[in-house]
Amino acid sequence: MNSPAHSNVSNDFHGHVEELPGDAEIRKLKEIYWALRRGMAAIFLVAFAGAVAAYALSYLTDERFSSAAQVMIDTRVVADPEYTPQVSGLPTTLTSLQSELEVLRSTDLIERVVDRLNLTEDPEFSGQIASISLSPLSLLRALKAEVTESEAETDVDAAEAAHLLKERAIERVAKSRSIEQVGEASAVYKIRITSLDPQRSAAIANALAEEYLTAQREAKLRALAQAQGWLTVRTQELQEHLNKLAAELEDHALEAPFSPEEYATIKAQRVRAGREFRSETDNLSDLESRISGLKAALGADDLAQAADLADLPSGVPVTEAVVRSAMERLERSMEAVQERLDVIVALLDDLKADQARQAQHDAAAGRIKNEIAVTEAIYLDFVQQLSRRTQQDQYLEPDAQIIERARVPIESSEPNRALIAVTAGALAFFLMTGVVILREGFQNRLRTQREFEEYAGLPFAGSFPEVRKAEAPLEALFDPDAQAQPALSRFGRTIASTIDADPAIQSALGQDPLTGWPEAQGAGSDHANPENEKCSIVLAGVSALPGEGQSTALVVLARSYAATGRKTIIVDCDPAHSPYWGRSKMTKRLLERTRKDPGAVSRAILHMPVKGLDILPAWEANDGPLLRDDHTLTLVISSLQKEYDCIILDMPPVLASPDIVALLRMADGLVAFSRWNHTPRSAVMAMRRILEEARLAPLFLVATRVNVRKAHAFGDSTMSLEYRVQRVAPSALRRMGTAIARWVLGASYSEDPRR
Repeated sequence: MNSPAHSNVSNDFHGHVEELPGDAEIRKLKEIYWALRRGMAAIFLVAFAGAVAAYALSYLTDERFSSAAQVMIDTRVVADPEYTPQVSGLPTTLTSLQSELEVLRSTDLIERVVDRLNLTEDPEFSGQIASISLSPLSLLRALKAEVTESEAETDVDAAEAAHLLKERAIERVAKSRSIEQVGEASAVYKIRITSLDPQRSAAIANALAEEYLTAQREAKLRALAQAQGWLTVRTQELQEHLNKLAAELEDHALEAPFSPEEYATIKAQRVRAGREFRSETDNLSDLESRISGLKAALGADDLAQAADLADLPSGVPVTEAVVRSAMERLERSMEAVQERLDVIVALLDDLKADQARQAQHDAAAGRIKNEIAVTEAIYLDFVQQLSRRTQQDQYLEPDAQIIERARVPIESSEPNRALIAVTAGALAFFLMTGVVILREGFQNRLRTQREFEEYAGLPFAGSFPEVRKAEAPLEALFDPDAQAQPALSRFGRTIASTIDADPAIQSALGQDPLTGWPEAQGAGSDHANPENEKCSIVLAGVSALPGEGQSTALVVLARSYAATGRKTIIVDCDPAHSPYWGRSKMTKRLLERTRKDPGAVSRAILHMPVKGLDILPAWEANDGPLLRDDHTLTLVISSLQKEYDCIILDMPPVLASPDIVALLRMADGLVAFSRWNHTPRSAVMAMRRILEEARLAPLFLVATRVNVRKAHAFGDSTMSLEYRVQRVAPSALRRMGTAIARWVLGASYSEDPRR
């Protein structure tokens, strides 16, 4: 028997087409896209269910009420020199606004409010009432708080317990408080408090705003008190300094060297001595010039000139002796003038020294007087400021004001059920999307033609649709009038035509692969087989796992062959998973006879209602199933080839019975079957490896139990194209034509084909 099924395992098909760089990534993205399309209904359903569940669970949480008070900082800079020399208000700068915001957020204000409203005895803020919240962060915070409180409450005295209770109230108020700036550069702040009691929320918000104003006023009062204290101390110091200066001035007046009259006399004497000094100086100069002229005249013997310079009386003879005598007299006069000048200079020095002493005394007195004047001016200014600040503390205003007091809310602000539902729905949507993507990334099933060809390493020949019947599918297929028959027959005829077109099958039938005509049988052949010989083929169906729809597909294929006039028989070789239990006519005696006479197996053949289709169910013997007896099965198949045109072997799963590869060699061609969207890739690859090791090459791969209505949702319309063309498209066109006819003809239209 010719066995092309195992003649060459390395056929021309390599299971995949050469890919360009990046094709694998693009294909993976497409798979994710199609997975999201398929799971979009589930994603939206889970998102909707999550939103509804969150909305329903929100009714289990405590309702909380929010109330807000608005505080505006006075940014007007006003200088009032008549009242106080400092400015009132704050400048509108980012630094000052942020600083005031931090002041509003300080825990000191909260501590004041806790003491003012006695919140340590409030059950909500003292921890006696545990609020219910669905927020994970809130649950974690509550758990942490419980652990911290349980640890803190061990071995503490009353004072520490009161302190812990107060700190707990401050912390809870801080968590329920929020402060936000109204606008980006505005000086208005909104203080919001959220509480279980609406009246309490408004009271706490107003108390925080009032305490903020009180804190500002207290800061001003502290600054005013510090300024008043400094002014008082400084005024006392200035008073003491003035007294000291007055005493110093009085003592300095007693130490004056001269009285005013004496000092006036000294000044007059110095003026007179100055005039005398200038007169004597002129005389001395005149005498010196005359003496010099006389010396020059005597040297030149000019007695006439000498007489003029000597100022001699008239009538006195001018002689050298007279001139020399006059010159001596002038010299004595010059010495007398010089002596008077010395006396005058000494007097002037004494008078100048007396004036210097008096000037030093007057300068010291002036310095003391000037210092007294300055100190008095400062003293008067400080006294005026101190007098102005005496009652200023009663009229100080803070640098902010409450522009809107918190009101008691009517409706609750939390929980925001719409926001919770939308958030939960969005989270569920993204979570389910991630689940779909992860599931697609880890899925290990064959769903598209490319995947079948890539992992099986075989050409893809076609597919068989899923048969959804209440009764057994095989029982329905054996009924010629079954409704599923027309739909399945089209797929069966497609697979049968593909098998007939395969060169290996044509060679087994003795046909020319190019022309399809029978080959010559010797020199005198007339291109026809002798009438006493049957030219039949043996096909074997293989699959990796049980339940992949191989038996149903083989029955449909057999029906297709029988419909073309070929006498076909299905030989069930799978006793472990036989779909024909209870139909076998094989007995032990008949089995023994079959081993001796293979033609005796005809007594165990079942003739189906479908014309030209018979079945030989699987049987078992005491020494094991017939499947293990290769020689007997070979003889049986050889006997059946004389009566049937097509013999189809329904083989057991390859992975369940790896030893069937010896029986597969009897077939002219192998057809692999794999269940769509069910068979793992690893199982198909394992079957492929077993067949390759046995040098067996199936003709092609057929997908079974395909849901043709959903196959296109995996990005490959090959498996659903025929169904959509033959079933969906005609019905859609028929419905469209019916609608148009009804619109045109109205009530007179009838769908009766005879009309």
